Amino acid sequence: MLEKALGHKLSQLKEKIIEQRFFVKKWEAKELLYLEPTKYRPFSHKIQKVNQMSKESVIAQTEITLPQNMVDKKVYIKIPVESAVEALLILNNKPVAGIDRFHNTILLGSFEETKPKIKIEGKMTSYEWEGLKKGIYLFTVNDEIEKYYFDLNVAYEIFQNSKDTSLKMSLWKILENSASAFNLQAPDFERGIRNGQRILSEGLQRLSQIYKPMGKISLIAHSHIDVAWHWELKETIRKSARTFSTAINLMKEYPSFYFPSSQIQLYAYTKKYYPQVYFAIKERVKKGAWELIGGSWVEGDCNIPSGESIVRQHLYGQRFFEKEFGKRTEISWMPDTFGFSGNLPQILAGCGMKYFFTWKMYWQSRDLFPYNLFFWEGIDGSRILAHTPRLISAYSGCATPKELFAAWENFSEKNICDEMVSTYGYSDGGGGVTREMLEYAKRYKHFPGFPECKIERADKFFRRIDKKIRNNITLPVWKGEIYLETHQGTFISKAILKTLNRKTENLFLDAEKISSLLMAHNIKPELTEIDKGWRNILLNQFHDIMAGTSEKEVNDDAVKYYQDALAIGSRIIEKNMEKLGKVIDTSDISNPTILFNTLSWNRDDIVEIRLNKIDKKTCIVDENSEELDYQVIDKKENKILVFAKNIPALGYKILDVKEKNGRKEKGNNIKVSTRLMENDFYKITINDSGEVKIYDKVRKRDVFEEGRWGNVLEFFRENPDPEAAWNIDRDFAKHRDTVKNAKISIKETGPVRASICVEKRYHNSTIIQEIRTYKDIPRIDFKTRVDWQERNVMLKASFPVNVNSLRATFEIPYGNIERPTHTNTSWDQEKYEVPAQRWADLSEFGFGVSILNDSKYSYDIRNNLMRITLLRSPNYPELDADKGLHEFCYSLVTHNGDWRKGGIVRGGYQFNFPVIARGVKPHQGRLTPSFSLAKVDPENVIIEVVKKSEDSDSLIVRLYEYFGARGNVNLSLGFDVKELYETNLLENKKRKFNLTGRKNKVSFFIKPYEIKTFKLHPHLSPPPLTGGGLEGG
Repeated sequence: MLEKALGHKLSQLKEKIIEQRFFVKKWEAKELLYLEPTKYRPFSHKIQKVNQMSKESVIAQTEITLPQNMVDKKVYIKIPVESAVEALLILNNKPVAGIDRFHNTILLGSFEETKPKIKIEGKMTSYEWEGLKKGIYLFTVNDEIEKYYFDLNVAYEIFQNSKDTSLKMSLWKILENSASAFNLQAPDFERGIRNGQRILSEGLQRLSQIYKPMGKISLIAHSHIDVAWHWELKETIRKSARTFSTAINLMKEYPSFYFPSSQIQLYAYTKKYYPQVYFAIKERVKKGAWELIGGSWVEGDCNIPSGESIVRQHLYGQRFFEKEFGKRTEISWMPDTFGFSGNLPQILAGCGMKYFFTWKMYWQSRDLFPYNLFFWEGIDGSRILAHTPRLISAYSGCATPKELFAAWENFSEKNICDEMVSTYGYSDGGGGVTREMLEYAKRYKHFPGFPECKIERADKFFRRIDKKIRNNITLPVWKGEIYLETHQGTFISKAILKTLNRKTENLFLDAEKISSLLMAHNIKPELTEIDKGWRNILLNQFHDIMAGTSEKEVNDDAVKYYQDALAIGSRIIEKNMEKLGKVIDTSDISNPTILFNTLSWNRDDIVEIRLNKIDKKTCIVDENSEELDYQVIDKKENKILVFAKNIPALGYKILDVKEKNGRKEKGNNIKVSTRLMENDFYKITINDSGEVKIYDKVRKRDVFEEGRWGNVLEFFRENPDPEAAWNIDRDFAKHRDTVKNAKISIKETGPVRASICVEKRYHNSTIIQEIRTYKDIPRIDFKTRVDWQERNVMLKASFPVNVNSLRATFEIPYGNIERPTHTNTSWDQEKYEVPAQRWADLSEFGFGVSILNDSKYSYDIRNNLMRITLLRSPNYPELDADKGLHEFCYSLVTHNGDWRKGGIVRGGYQFNFPVIARGVKPHQGRLTPSFSLAKVDPENVIIEVVKKSEDSDSLIVRLYEYFGARGNVNLSLGFDVKELYETNLLENKKRKFNLTGRKNKVSFFIKPYEIKTFKLHPHLSPPPLTGGGLEGG
């Protein structure tokens, strides 16, 4: 028998599996427009045009009278989907399973009644439904024939894909003899099938004595669901219901089937909109069939969100799991995320994670990631067991012999460990596992010459490997970030989302700190909807939303979620500042203005203040009766700019606005013209293009390479790419353009700040920059407003600094990392665009330059050329992504020594967290006119978070070390506390501290880049009217 003949015979055998068919011919259907889960409205092609994202839906239903020969038998339904139709099958008002082109055969179960009610609720057009409904039928199967078919087919596919010649020869003889034993045209063909089954089973049993399994593969079911991408969130809700229903239904037919699922947002959606499905999930979690994995609210981006946002992903996620299911997960599941920050192991470990899983590292464009099973070590030394299997069909693995042979062959640690994972199930748009996959999978366990495969839970695999490690199996170690050599465009695409992300993250940290100060004084803060706001932020950090790689409708929804969060955060701050203003004693101050500093050090900084009125008599006085320089920046809005000193750490002080006869106008301390700006720190020369040369007066050196200019706006023409929003061509610099002429004017002069305005045109776009310098701050700001109308163009600002260093430093979530400035190896070359948080720095011994930003996340630094990436304009998935108005600011700072000595980390914070100023009326109050909630020393430790505890009225203080140094730390509080515990990142207690004296100070040891969290309960007696919280505050 030839292989082709065997294949043909298998096809004929498959057709015999179905015993009885019953076509469903009568349907009542209506075409509707899908608004949100369970909500539809009538749809008419004549009056409505529907876009691709909000496609119309069809709801069809029928009541069937079952043929008598199907009663009390297992009944399946066949819905022959061949297009992009997706639907939910509902039986007797209960969701059963999802329907799509891969899931079109569904077990309905056994029926005692003869009239089951079937409903199909799907994303399809009426045209698609008309074609689909003609082929829908119920059927029963011949279990004996089905079993033989899958036994024979699996053996045949293993024969086809094995590279062992001896095994193939032996296997072919068994296949040939087995298939020759039956004739489907014979009246007694079923006896021949039983004979063929016997020959196959006995032959494989003999082979298993000769050919042992080549390794072990744990088959982990999966269905990655993009929370949004080519579909809106409202469609994701339906996708979740379909995928989850399918898994639950398969568990009824296959008791050994386990289904793990991540992304708590999807559980929350299902709970709200599909309670029957959610209840079934909870039941299967109890039985162990449904596995909770991931632990994060969504599978978020790991480069752009702040470190605290990544913590909150897991705080909200793990708490949901614990509340709803009584357990947490130890497995971080991020199959599709676009690279992983070097501090992620520490954050994951602090959130209860022991294990990490992804596929994504085998999307590398050039260098093969070297490990599949390894320890991943973060910048602080934390380690987590990581598994990154190299699968040929990771997103939609079908557990076929071809895939599993390849998985084992690609497993790089097979000589160290004899176990690995292969995932199976349709992904991206959900769907998950099929009957065919499970039929294949259950036949692999002892198949000769094939990996020993078994269906199991992910946690069982990882715990088994953990145990082997304890028994002296040594795995390789990968240290630092796991940089993905593709998708670099995701650091900058859809800039509005990046801007709103930074704004909302910062806003909510500020809101929590102000609220915490009130709590420390026994004042109930306004915190309404703070959880809702955080969940909006976390949802938008899903990797395809945050990356800007989704459709327009998804991006528009994300902006709305951010705007809602901004409104919530702003309202919380306003109400709590109002509460604070009412209890501060300002009785001795004529026109008090509160300055609130949300950072953890005493701060000198510029502050924008809105006054009731401004005239020549107006003067600003601090707590020492010292008159401060100020500058009017908006006469209509009565806004001034003042430089305030010694604003208490995580606290406030009061300025007084007085009228003073004979007050002298302050002169302009900063020289400014259209070609020159000069203060005590810098001398800046401007050319006709609006580019700058900078002389550092303090260090007596030119900042830029001789003969070159800085802040050169560079436009790079990008080649059209089928993944335009994701990717930047490594050779982008070959297509460079600049603007030679600019309109330059003086914008403002004054005793606090001076600026010039540079206006440029590039094709259809306008770029307006204010170059700002300050009397008291050694920083040059480039406040930028762009009307961006380009397509497939990338905009960068370049600075050819006079610095020689092999490595540059970049801020990452809760830390920083060095990357090469050279291109020695292919690994170095592929880092042609890299992510960063608030700053990037290039330093040599004694001198360095940093570029700060308020909303950008993308840099490239090669040799001495520093560039910050400002905008892109990809045309896919959103055709006109990034077109429109953009406002942002970036800054240049020079310093002595490296970034540590230059105070760049603190500088990045101050650039991103402006001092909050609010005017109040004078009155008596129980709080002092100056107060500091908390301080920490030494300077290499920052308090990032002060917030209400999740489960009590205690306060949470989170801080981290950022120099990469170890040593003793002193945390000083502006109030006494009853108890103080160190906790993990999920706020679970680890150890108690014994407090002495005033019970407001604690000392502890910190390691390089370590994040520490404390839980404390304040003494809530009202404070006296004298004293200022902390000394020096």
